[in-house]
Amino acid sequence: MIDLREGLLASFVSSPICEEVVDGINQGLHQQLVYGLTGSQQSFFMASIATAVERPIIVVAHEEGSAKNTLQELSSLLPDREVLFLPKKDLVQAAAFDAGNQLNRERIKVLAKIINNPKIVVVTGVENLGQRLPCGEVFSKGFIHLKLGQLLPPGLLAEKLFKLGYERVDLVEVPGQFSLRGGILDCFSLHQDKPIRIEYFDDEIDSIRTFDQQTQRSLEQIDNCEIVPAVEFFLEEPEALNNLVKTASKAFLKHQSDFHNQGNDEAVDNYTKNYQQLLDSLGSGSFHAKLEQAFSLMPEYTSFIGEFFPIEPLIFVAEPSRCWEE
Repeated sequence: MIDLREGLLASFVSSPICEEVVDGINQGLHQQLVYGLTGSQQSFFMASIATAVERPIIVVAHEEGSAKNTLQELSSLLPDREVLFLPKKDLVQAAAFDAGNQLNRERIKVLAKIINNPKIVVVTGVENLGQRLPCGEVFSKGFIHLKLGQLLPPGLLAEKLFKLGYERVDLVEVPGQFSLRGGILDCFSLHQDKPIRIEYFDDEIDSIRTFDQQTQRSLEQIDNCEIVPAVEFFLEEPEALNNLVKTASKAFLKHQSDFHNQGNDEAVDNYTKNYQQLLDSLGSGSFHAKLEQAFSLMPEYTSFIGEFFPIEPLIFVAEPSRCWEE
């Protein structure tokens, strides 16, 4: 049986326009404009380029509904590529901070896949182009790789998880949680479907199993596992943390002086309270939500979506005039 989609995709790949665009990419052209494509033709065109060029890809749509339609088409056309949707950040939820919320989980899963998969295709709305992310290098330092026989004290692992945004609980039930009971550490990484149970012999990892979060019964024995951060923004290195405190302190003093000069006592009180919360959070290690707000003071630790990838991605902007309007 002939697959019509494969036939259409093959015709796109061999078309003069696609060959010209691929040549331009190989020659290092930074921008190319293709017009006259409507509806699903755009997806066929993007899939044909993805077939010819071994690089990660970002597809930008003018709004999330259009992005999800493109996601379905590209997933069908590129079965050998991982095609994922990156939702925009909900700033209200981000300020409240909930590592286990579905939106945060989906974003973390995609960011983790970007780090690990050099052929990933990410579809997103244009709003994400302006939202800051951590640097990919900084984010990847939060990945924890565990294997049988590894020496890593359970208390140290628990401390790392806490700094990466995981919530310590008595019983792990949802993503973003961990527990430590004697020599057993349970953790539900945001990018996994099942939590893992790590059993220790002294400071050595003796066994790693997945388990059912409903029954708490162990399921499958595995040799290794990976835990990804539960938040987008975090700092583990003491030097970076100290730099953040110094930078935040300078910004605080400047803004406090500005508010004083304006005679705005209420603004001074609110700003002082927020700054003290930031310092308290940094000092205790539970700094996730406040840290994200403070990262704007340290642009060297942040990036935009196109800069986050380990390998420079191709960026397709569908309907650029409508994206510009948004």
